[in-house]
Amino acid sequence: LLVEKHSGLSFPEFTKKYIFEPLKMTSTKWSRPSDGSASELYTLFQKKGYKYKTNPGAYCYPDYPSGQLWSTSTDLAKFALAMLKRGKLESATSNGDDCLYSEETGALVFQKSSPSTGDGDSALGWFVGKPYYTGGAGHDGSETGISSDIFIDLNSNVAIGYWANGELSDSQYMLLYNKFLKSAKKIGSINNEYLPNKPKDCQEILSSLKPPILPTSSPTEKKSDCVDSSLQFRTGSLGFKDCGWVKADITRCKRFGVSQSCPLTCGSCNKCTNSPLALKVLKANGSTISKKCWWFYSSECTKYASLSQSCRKKCGLCS
Repeated sequence: LLVEKHSGLSFPEFTKKYIFEPLKMTSTKWSRPSDGSASELYTLFQKKGYKYKTNPGAYCYPDYPSGQLWSTSTDLAKFALAMLKRGKLESATSNGDDCLYSEETGALVFQKSSPSTGDGDSALGWFVGKPYYTGGAGHDGSETGISSDIFIDLNSNVAIGYWANGELSDSQYMLLYNKFLKSAKKIGSINNEYLPNKPKDCQEILSSLKPPILPTSSPTEKKSDCVDSSLQFRTGSLGFKDCGWVKADITRCKRFGVSQSCPLTCGSCNKCTNSPLALKVLKANGSTISKKCWWFYSSECTKYASLSQSCRKKCGLCS
């Protein structure tokens, strides 16, 4: 519900546009495919002595979207690869986006968020570390006639996963887990440029997501306060730029977030907003931090030089 409210899209539409399509997961859907365009449908063969419990047909999962995703092992591998690379795409989209989200966010999803709940291994959609996924993060699933598991080995930089048309016991889960992981380590780790202490800039898929229009009054900006920001702002894979870079090519105003930082150059003085881009802000000790407007308190508008030029709404430059 939160995703649909803030994006203005249904959950299947959102995941298709911002996850499945960028990762080229062409065989993944939230509804059972029937035209061959998504996951290949299995055929159930009854065999004497077959020890796994299977169920023909399909069903709707009452806890959707906690379950009911139709996909393939190939698509699961594409998703696992992006998780290992902390959101980095294998190739940029037509818009120039080259990551699902920043490397900082990619690392955050694997941090335990509720140590006092259950086994204490819950993170953002993942179970991390002991007792089930030592050295990484994973998530299993099972329902009538189906079993699945995925494990992202953060130490060895490999991943394993599978879908099975049978209900597996705990011992069978562990047997597959150990055999697959042994084989994956033997094959070797992926080529991964992610460095925990040196996050790299990228242009995020979600940067094109516009917030919904809310039924509130829209403040206007005082013309006297409409100036281009002197702060540098992050422009995806191009790194940090300033308004001088925008003036050299006015078409750069069309890039996401640029007009909010350079309203005078881009002719957007009538819009009193905060820049959605990460800003390079100089601290009193001479060091710099890279944060977005929402991260700062309004009381800090005078603490950091030129912050109010990029975070005009937060800093009260609206009437």
